Amino acid sequence: MLVRAEKTDNKIRFLLEQSNEFYLDLLGYKPEQTSLRIIPGNQWTEFATQRGLNPNSSGIYSPRNQTAVIRIDPGSRS
Repeated sequence: MLVRAEKTDNKIRFLLEQSNEFYLDLLGYKPEQTSLRIIPGNQWTEFATQRGLNPNSSGIYSPRNQTAVIRIDPGSRS
């Protein structure tokens, strides 16, 4: 169980670093204060639809408040 949690943490850190590098290349700054919100897959469609987002996406990034929101589906946390 601990190994799976560490793998998930590593994946999340990798995704955040990729996002930071993308915005550094695109906008010339690295959003050091980015926060992460995880939405379970069974709640993602409602979350996305209420905000006018594509429910088929796997995540969003809001530059205004520097928040990444990602969908985690059952079984993908390993």
